Amino acid sequence: MNNLLEKIKATTLRQRLIIGGVFLILIGFGTATIVHHQNVVSEAKNKQEKLESDKKAKLDRHLKADKASKDKADQAAREKAQKDAADKQARDKVQAELAAKVQAENDAKAQAESGKDQADQAAQAVSEPQQQVQPNDNYSGQSEVPNSPSQSTPAPPAQQTPSPGNQWGNTTPAEQGALEKGHSVMGGDESLNVYAK
Repeated sequence: MNNLLEKIKATTLRQRLIIGGVFLILIGFGTATIVHHQNVVSEAKNKQEKLESDKKAKLDRHLKADKASKDKADQAAREKAQKDAADKQARDKVQAELAAKVQAENDAKAQAESGKDQADQAAQAVSEPQQQVQPNDNYSGQSEVPNSPSQSTPAPPAQQTPSPGNQWGNTTPAEQGALEKGHSVMGGDESLNVYAK
């Protein structure tokens, strides 16, 4: 240390100033470098933090947007499910109404056909006694009043043909003559005889 002090004393003032200036420059340069390095590190750190915060904010925005879109999709799905359920219920109601209408129409048709069949059977039942009376009754064509000179004996039953244009339906000419004179046509079951007076 003594040697250093002696060496410093041996130098001139100018040398001392130059060496002091160099030391000051080195110290200033070092300090500036350290400060710059600290500033760069701090700036990088701030930039990194900003990037991370931006990334986090962006991620949060994406999450919120995804959640909103998911909520919207869920709401749309619920509304669609409700609409589908309402449509299905309406379709079921319409189908039930159509089925009831078709059933009612079928029942009405069946009832009408049943009524028609019953009417046909009744008409057939009424016409069968008449047909039984016409071919084989031994009706002579004479009135109930005996010894009437105005009546003549008709043709045998095999030759009698019904007159299509008479007002009493399918009657033979002899029956028609008797009916025109006000006499009843006798034969067969009298309770079924529609021509009885």
